[in-house]
Amino acid sequence: MNIIADSTTVTRPAPAAAPEGQRTAAGEPLVLDWLQVTTCASPLWFLTPSAAGARLFRKRGWSGLAEALAPWANAHGIDLDAARLVARLPAPGEGSRGAATPLARPVEPDWSPVVIDDAGCTLSASFEVPFDLAIFVGHFATVPIVPGAMLLGWMADLARQHGGWRHGAVHASAMKFRRIVQPGPRYAAQMRWRADGSRLDFQIESIHGLHASGGLLAAGHGSGAPANPA
Repeated sequence: MNIIADSTTVTRPAPAAAPEGQRTAAGEPLVLDWLQVTTCASPLWFLTPSAAGARLFRKRGWSGLAEALAPWANAHGIDLDAARLVARLPAPGEGSRGAATPLARPVEPDWSPVVIDDAGCTLSASFEVPFDLAIFVGHFATVPIVPGAMLLGWMADLARQHGGWRHGAVHASAMKFRRIVQPGPRYAAQMRWRADGSRLDFQIESIHGLHASGGLLAAGHGSGAPANPA
């Protein structure tokens, strides 16, 4: 376990055996590592889940995972009300931003890599949904699901930042949401926009298949045909 206080990092080994509440019935640990960030405001705990912990989080949300972790957290003095699940622990510099600015929850994924073909008017990007995405605090607290409207916003913002799309998620066409999008899997987003910038088509896939697809239309362009650059 690591404790970060201001700019100093102290490392202590985790116990050799986790208490009963930190393991599944099959003996799998739920948490791989954890870290405490101390600020003048209040301490924060960051937990990295195991594969079993990530599965439980997807099925039952933070409330279900916290319930399973309660005996383990009590044994280690971890306040689960001030804890967050993350894919990686913050680096020392990230944990010392000052009393009034504790680490903020992310509002979108890290897109990596982003591949752009300006000539073909296409863009592709890979991403993973953060376990501590800000909207999970109040949206489907028992099952963390990225809302469809947020996916549309992500696609529009990504294409606007890196591609030829000059609009937001103004009008939608032929939207299909086939599978939920949650933390854990790696997703691939593909986008294609019309050369005149009037329409953006996208799809989001993973190893499980197609999750979402549809088109975004610029204002004043009606239903529009699927993007097919000239």
